[in-house]
Formats: sequence, structure tokens, C-alpha cells
Amino acid sequence: MEHYGSITTPVSVPRLIVGAMLAAGVAVLIMAFTKYGLLAGLAVSVIPAALCILWVTLRNPAISMLGLFVVNYFIMTLTRYAYDLPFGMILDALIFYNFLIITLQALMRPIEWKRASSGLTVVAAIWMAYCILEIVNPESVSVAGWFSSVRSIAFYFFFIVVLTQLTMTEYKYLKYMLAVWSVLTLIAVGKACMQKFFGFNAAENYWLFVLGGRSTHIIHSGVRYFSFFSDAANFGGSMGLSMVVFSISALYYRNSWMKLYLLLVAAAACYGMLISGTRSALAVPFVGYSAFIMMSRNIKMIGAGVFLIIAAFIFLKFTTIGQGNSIIRRARSAFNTDSDRLVVRDGLGRNGRRRHPAAHRHPALHTGAWRLPGDLQTAEHPVEGIHGGAYGGNLGYRGHGLCQ
Repeated sequence: MEHYGSITTPVSVPRLIVGAMLAAGVAVLIMAFTKYGLLAGLAVSVIPAALCILWVTLRNPAISMLGLFVVNYFIMTLTRYAYDLPFGMILDALIFYNFLIITLQALMRPIEWKRASSGLTVVAAIWMAYCILEIVNPESVSVAGWFSSVRSIAFYFFFIVVLTQLTMTEYKYLKYMLAVWSVLTLIAVGKACMQKFFGFNAAENYWLFVLGGRSTHIIHSGVRYFSFFSDAANFGGSMGLSMVVFSISALYYRNSWMKLYLLLVAAAACYGMLISGTRSALAVPFVGYSAFIMMSRNIKMIGAGVFLIIAAFIFLKFTTIGQGNSIIRRARSAFNTDSDRLVVRDGLGRNGRRRHPAAHRHPALHTGAWRLPGDLQTAEHPVEGIHGGAYGGNLGYRGHGLCQ
């Protein structure tokens, strides 16, 4: 039997009852502060706000997803200021909360569950199943490390894909997400500019010079700025994606002011990507624009897009224009096949003598994650590989997990 209506349908409540409830709430709050102390008072004072959030998200679960998107964007910087706290549990709780909201909504009105049965859901499910099988990988030395990595790169991915399709059911929510994402992008670029022009704060300096971040972020070619992301690679990749998304979105907005705003956001994201010093991030706009051009099915757009992509490649690969600029020089080095860094990485990747023998015996189970030597692995610091290190602990692993 189908139920119609909403769990948050307005009801008529007498003013006397409302007044009595408010008076009782104030009395409880005063008692908590005076009798049990500051923490108890603060805990009680949060309850009304929590109830309001519950009510609003029950009326519109998409708001809860947008809130998850924002929290995911900033969760990385919190780990730098209080790295001992389990911030990953916050994301777990928020994902569970979104599923709870969907479940409560389903009790009162039909939910189009079939919306979640898309090709992306199937791909995410296959990827999650493959990652689960990694637990039997003979090279796995820590179940805790396996779970930490798989939770972030597989479980989160699958859950977010399902939740997004069930909650973002109208075109207007795409506009809302773009608006929120654009603001977050500008904040991220602004933070990187503060690092570039005003220097790093105490927590960032501690991460760089005490925890060892300077070995990969203060190098001979310059400083790699990371904004409030976990590292410059995440920041550069995220800005590369933002550049692609907002520049393409600007083509489809009719409002000229919105077009200009999105283009400015895309330009800011491009600048953020360049000052991150992440050469691999350049692949994001090249691949993103190429995919868009091929899917556009517009002859004029295909022609113009192919010309611009080839022109950008020729500029970076075969010319020395702007070589005096450190940002352009660093970006151009990504196309230098004679680069010492590329030679070293290519040797580590292709030289069979440097690969673990298990990679040859079990090629299907070898994920390519770099591991610490056995004597450096401890229960307190389980092996997580590059996925659990650079990308773990957040949904999108480049700050945009909800848009996957």
C-alpha cells in the first residue's frame, strides 16, 4: 500500500501549547547551565538547532546532501589542526543521517528507488566489490589499513552515488550545487593565495617542517600550495575539475552575469591548479574538455574545441613562450619526456626488478598502492597505500566527491 503526503506536513498547534513548550525549554536550558555546568548547557542549547535541521532536511533531503558536500570540502583542513580526532567518523555519521532521512521519507510517501539503478551505480558497485576482495590479497598486512582505504575510495563512492540520485531529483538542485561549489572553489583559491602572498600559518608550518610535508611541497621548482586540502595533488586535481565544470556550465547559462561569474570562477580555479604545482592535474582539463567535445555532437564546438586543445598542447610542448614565468615553466615540464622526475617514475613503474614478486604472481590482486617496508608497519599506523594517505578521510578525495 502506497502512502502519500509528507512526514513534515504542517499541523495546527494551539499557541498556548507552543508558549508552554518554549517556557519549558528555557527553564531546562537555565537549569543545565546553572546546575550541570557550561558543557551541559551548551549541549542542551544545541538541541533546538538540531531539531530545526532535522525538520528542514526532512522536508527537503537535498539540503542534507548539500550540507554533506560542504562538510566534505572542509573536513580535510580540520585534520591538519586536530589530526588526532576521528574526523572520518563525522562523514560516516552524515552519510548514515542522509540514509535515515531517505528512510523516513519512504515511510510517508513513495520514493523513486529506480532512480538509483543507473549505470554509474552498477560501476560503483563493481568497484566496491573488487575493493572488498582486496581483503584476501596475500600482500595485505593490516585489516585496519584495508578498511580505512576501502571505506574512502569504495564505500563512500557507492553511497554518495546512490544518495545523490535519490535526493537530487530536480534540475534546480544542480544549479544549487553549482552555486555552492563555486563559492567553495573561490574560498579554496583564496586560501591558496593567502599561502602564496602572506605565508603559511602555524598548523601548516608544523605539517610542512615537522611532519615532513616540505619534502614534496617545497622543492627546487618552487612552493606547491595546497590551500586547505590534504596536499597539493588533491588541491590541483580539484581545481582542474572545477575549471572544466564551470567553464562548460558558462556555455549553457543564458544570464550574461551568471556566465561572467562562472568564467571568473573557472579562471580562478585554473590559477589555483597552476600554483598547486601538480603536473598530473593538467590531465584533468585536457581529458575533461576532450570528453565534453566528443559528447557535444556539435560540429562547430568540436572544431573549435579540438583546435584549442591542440593549440594548448603545442604551446606547452613545442614552444618556450612564457618560459620566464615559474608557473608556466612548471606546467610545461609536465610535457617534457626527458624530465629527470619522469625518468625516475617511469623506471619505478616499468622495471620489473623493482616490483614486488607478488605483483607477478597475483596481478589481478595488485592495486599498485605503495607500501611501507614491513618493519615500519605498526598497529598504530596501518598501511593505507597512496589511496588511504593522499585521498583517504574525505568523500571525493579531491574535495568534490558528491559530484562523482
